[in-house]
Amino acid sequence: MKEPRIMGKRISLIFALLFALFTIFYVGHVQAGTIDTSGVTVDTIIDRVRYDLNETTASFWSDTELRQWINEAIWEINSKTRCLEKATFTQALAEDDYDYSITGDWLSIETIIHDSGVTTGDSDTSDASRRLHTLKRIDIRDYGHTRETGRPKQYAIWNDTLYIWPIPDSDQSGTTLILFAVNLPTSITSGSSAIETPAYFDHSIVNYTKAKAYFKDKRDAKGNYYMALFEKALREYVVNILKRNIPDP
Repeated sequence: MKEPRIMGKRISLIFALLFALFTIFYVGHVQAGTIDTSGVTVDTIIDRVRYDLNETTASFWSDTELRQWINEAIWEINSKTRCLEKATFTQALAEDDYDYSITGDWLSIETIIHDSGVTTGDSDTSDASRRLHTLKRIDIRDYGHTRETGRPKQYAIWNDTLYIWPIPDSDQSGTTLILFAVNLPTSITSGSSAIETPAYFDHSIVNYTKAKAYFKDKRDAKGNYYMALFEKALREYVVNILKRNIPDP
């Protein structure tokens, strides 16, 4: 009489193992999502929020407050997901110059690629002949003491300044670094301002704004509920859409 229960446990374990393998395979092959927006404006978000709050005409919650919370949501979304992957900068290298100022409105530098401009090169290292080479980010404290020169392999960022190593030599002078950056959001200024985060987050902005509205009304339970939905969507976007961990600033 005990054998069926043992077999049942074995079948359950096998099923659980197969499901776990399927999940790993599926998650490992999901592609990154688009950053295209839906085209909605701030006024559209406000209308959706007011409908859910059952206050279609401003009374307890002003449009100014709602716009402020929408703006907060956009900045929170971008700072936690790095979703505004829009900017690229180029930097020409100079001989014996290892530090370069990074200008522009950017939140973080996600990747740096060195373009040597040629398809052949020195045979000193295995990657010397590659035209494009991705630099590895390291902590500024890990540079140590060295005068090694050659093709850049690593970089660090400190106070909006890019530091690269090895130090470029005459062969690297004039070649290019390509910096892939996450933009800072453009703060909304009016009801006609476009929502610049990906369409994926339109509903999340509504949830964040409703959470802040309920907090103002001292309805903390509802506020916490919608804020939890907001945070959940951000985590899912990073794991399932972007397929990467959030880097340190």
